[in-house]
Amino acid sequence: MPRPTKWQKLTEGKEHFIDVDTIKYRGPACYVIGIRRTSTGGKIRSVYVGKTGDLYERLHSHGVGNKNTGYYIERCNRRGYTVWVRYFKKKTAFQAEVLEAQLLRRWWNYPWNALGMPF
Repeated sequence: MPRPTKWQKLTEGKEHFIDVDTIKYRGPACYVIGIRRTSTGGKIRSVYVGKTGDLYERLHSHGVGNKNTGYYIERCNRRGYTVWVRYFKKKTAFQAEVLEAQLLRRWWNYPWNALGMPF
């Protein structure tokens, strides 16, 4: 299995501002969104896996669009979580889709993919 990038912060605390400018990659990718309590720290918990043909555009759409993930990100911010992302660069969108399916099969505990929040 390929290695993902290191976790990169998207939002922090009560602000719903996705800083996609920290993400320079504009190609196909499989990405994982994670959350961590801002005040207590600890490990980042993976909550969503997705695929895209353009990582930058997809993450931007989570911040400004009406997507469920945007809603979840905003809700986590209000509850005091920091939202993180890491990703696997791929050559094609199809390769990203295959990896997403593998991750969902292997680690099925992605609560946002299961249409519900764990808290």
